[in-house]
Amino acid sequence: MFDGADAASIDLDFRSGLLDPSITFTRTTTGTYRVLGGLASAAINSPRFEQDPITGRSLGMLMEEGSTNLQPASADPSSASWSKLNLTIGGSPITAPDGTASGYLLSATATGVATQFRTGTITITGTNVTGSAFIKKGSLTTVVMSLALAGVIQASASYNFDTGQTLSTGGAVVAVIPVGNGWFRLCMTLTTWTSGGSCRFFIGFSGGSGVTAGDSFYFWGGQLEAKAYPTSYIPTTTMSLARGADSAVMSGVRFSSWFNQNAGTFVVGNSGIIPGASGIALQADDGTADERHSIAVNVGSCTATCVDTGSSQASMTVTPVTQTNAAVHAYAYANDNFAYSVNGSAVQTDTAGTMPTVNALGIGMTSAGASHLNGPVSFLRYYPFRIQNELLPGLTA
Repeated sequence: MFDGADAASIDLDFRSGLLDPSITFTRTTTGTYRVLGGLASAAINSPRFEQDPITGRSLGMLMEEGSTNLQPASADPSSASWSKLNLTIGGSPITAPDGTASGYLLSATATGVATQFRTGTITITGTNVTGSAFIKKGSLTTVVMSLALAGVIQASASYNFDTGQTLSTGGAVVAVIPVGNGWFRLCMTLTTWTSGGSCRFFIGFSGGSGVTAGDSFYFWGGQLEAKAYPTSYIPTTTMSLARGADSAVMSGVRFSSWFNQNAGTFVVGNSGIIPGASGIALQADDGTADERHSIAVNVGSCTATCVDTGSSQASMTVTPVTQTNAAVHAYAYANDNFAYSVNGSAVQTDTAGTMPTVNALGIGMTSAGASHLNGPVSFLRYYPFRIQNELLPGLTA
């Protein structure tokens, strides 16, 4: 078995919670991220080192595209930005996922009548829309979410706290993300939205005849995005708010000092990405898509690609790979000699191709800041030589 710890020219473990000084990291805004028991917030230009909120296990550095929470007053259900019908808001909030006393109990006031808690009416540009909210069990065993276009329900989803079962209608994609202390982030996505259509996101109650006085759940942190998947929570107050994209790049001598243009091997780990998303785990390039080595995580597969002078030289795909699960990739390259393995898989090869000329590395994205992974990068190692095919699965198992 290959033991190349001392042979790697770089060996970066983002699960340590430390950023190597050779990496230039930027983000123009603050950003929330998962930690043991809930959420934390990182300052402008500070990386987000995530943890599993249930176990505390370190996941790595979150690399995410920018997004906007279109719903004002995201954590204040008493605000006029939230529409309420036949419900009350409890006066003694509990601890929310961010550690503040801002988790409110929403309770139905009557039986068999329309009961609603929803966002305002918000115009969605594009064909994608995702609604999400942090929910904790009250008296209700099952909570329901719905997306309505011009007042007409297009899709619904439900989550049963006791069984963990999710159900959906109308083509909705549902994700349930535990965040600790009994809180769950419930997310639903539609990718068939009518661009320019007005959207209302309903949270919690099933509607009319199925509601009983006293039915309740705890709410915090609603979000509505024009996205095909949920991104990290963006707290808002009086208006919608954008979160900047993460950027992590190695360039100049901080790249050339360890990289071999002629032959080498990348080993990179990621801790799973958002359901429905796809993106780059790493890409060595020249700032364009015409010269690059890249490793991408897709829905159901992972791919390693080499492009020289704008022409594809090698493309190797490993399937199936569940995007929400952790993956370790090993990609080896040399002239006419490419190989790729994921999570101990059989090695995929390509035996014809030339080398690109690259001068930068994007971590969890391209070096130009595109195609974000939308998940944590766990670690990155690079060997300035081509490791043999038979050793690659051992590096990823």
